[in-house]
Amino acid sequence: MFHTYADSGALGIGVQNYRGFRFNWTGIPNEAPAIVVLKDDKTSKTSVYVSWNGDTRTKSWRFYEVGDDNSISQILGEVKRESFETVLDIGTEEVGKVQADALDVEGKILVRTAKVKLETLIHEYRKPEKTQQKHLEREPKGILGWLTFKGQKLFGDNDL
Repeated sequence: MFHTYADSGALGIGVQNYRGFRFNWTGIPNEAPAIVVLKDDKTSKTSVYVSWNGDTRTKSWRFYEVGDDNSISQILGEVKRESFETVLDIGTEEVGKVQADALDVEGKILVRTAKVKLETLIHEYRKPEKTQQKHLEREPKGILGWLTFKGQKLFGDNDL
């Protein structure tokens, strides 16, 4: 008997137990793949990221640069899908709009992504360690220390 909530018998009447069973299945998403093209201004390198949540049929992604009229101006590369997100590193090559095709094991196109423009990668700001240590050394004591919130003074030295 295969039922998600089967009576647990010896555990008591009305007690339910969740059981999972492994079977072959095919994931066919009902949403479009996500794609983004990011240029890192620090390294001048560009990468294309694509994923299709729930998909199990895609074996590789083929990436294109496309014009405004939807014509393919150049093939940027093809990458085997090995995990949830697939990345194509373009290097320092300049690109306009990019699109990708999800390909199955036979090379048949499963879906084509939307066209996306190049965006700039935003790095997380991290304060340098030396600056943090100097700040800790200058931390005011007494009442001024109590009036300090996360390193920013609520009152200046001359206000007290």
